[in-house]
Amino acid sequence: MDSSDIIDDKDSGPEVQMNFPSSVMSRIEELMGGTEQFDSTEFDPVAYINRVFPTEQSLSGVESAAARCEFRLSGVEQDIRRLVRAQAEQREAGQKALLEAQKCIAELALQVADINKKAERSESMVREITSEIKQLDCAKSNLTAAITALNHLHMLAGGVDALKTMTDGRQYKEIVLPMQAIMEVLQHVACYGGIRELGALRERVLAIRRRLAAQILADFQHAFTAGSKSAVSHKTLSEACAVVDILEPKVKQDLLKWFIDMQLQEYRHLFSAEQEGAWLAHVERRYAWLKRHLLALEDAAAGLF
Repeated sequence: MDSSDIIDDKDSGPEVQMNFPSSVMSRIEELMGGTEQFDSTEFDPVAYINRVFPTEQSLSGVESAAARCEFRLSGVEQDIRRLVRAQAEQREAGQKALLEAQKCIAELALQVADINKKAERSESMVREITSEIKQLDCAKSNLTAAITALNHLHMLAGGVDALKTMTDGRQYKEIVLPMQAIMEVLQHVACYGGIRELGALRERVLAIRRRLAAQILADFQHAFTAGSKSAVSHKTLSEACAVVDILEPKVKQDLLKWFIDMQLQEYRHLFSAEQEGAWLAHVERRYAWLKRHLLALEDAAAGLF
């Protein structure tokens, strides 16, 4: 094998940077007796040959030395070719691995893009579902409110007629609970004040309450002024007091004011400023009258209030 074969192999292969292992470098140095001296600018080849072959007798070993050099050179050339092939194979393997890595990266990028698209579709579906759920919740709330309002309207419509009937019949005991329920319903439907039908029912309820206030006051006046001839029993008046408690506070105040004024009519007459009993010396008479009258009133109206 000559140097042209090595050149052909080198030219035919890929251009690579050769990094020889330490074993090859040691063989080259062993063959050439070290490489540092050949790199020197003061290297003298004649002196080097004379040093290797100092005598004529040593020239007899030139052929064997040349053969050994040729053999070692052939081994080095084989090592170089093997290394060049290995470098080329490594380069091809590296390029192949790089292509595989690029292919994997491209596939991974496609998978990531597909995942992103699926995530966007999922997010869009979630938004749509959430929007539909909100609409259903709103519809449920509206439907519940509508059903509740209809129930309240039904209670009002039926309750107002029942209140009117019980008011006409002076069924005061039966009026208390329905009246309280109707007033609570009116508070719940106060936000629907713009509805004409509800406004009409509210006015009817208020009219019934005003009528009850006037009717109960008239019953008390008739019962305490007509005496035993009154058609209104004490039981009816006692039940009417429960109705007064659920009416406006002014109704109770007016009733108490009338009742107290009526009870003190005789007192005002007996002990007015024009009468002799108004003098300070007759305080005991006042006390006796009040005590006697209160005891009589307690016996007569004990179960009334």
